[in-house]
Amino acid sequence: MINNIKCKYGQTKVNGPNPFDYLGYKYSEDGSKLYLFEGINGKWEAFSDLNCYTLEKTASESNRVKFFRLSDVKHTYDWINGNGYENISNWVK
Repeated sequence: MINNIKCKYGQTKVNGPNPFDYLGYKYSEDGSKLYLFEGINGKWEAFSDLNCYTLEKTASESNRVKFFRLSDVKHTYDWINGNGYENISNWVK
């Protein structure tokens, strides 16, 4: 996610809570499935639209059964303070 960048109307999004803090996932014990969660009222609940996803490649043993917030693995960036014009190619991979 990139903050502080102008839209086509010239407006800049106001920084707020990181939405990635409210999304999470966990791999199954055998590493073949990915379970998705969302933070609702301070509790983690199974994501209602797609609770479980079967993986094409098994997750590494070190990541199985652990819970991860999406913000643990996906970063946010600031277009102005992070010199987005020069750095966007490093942010989007």
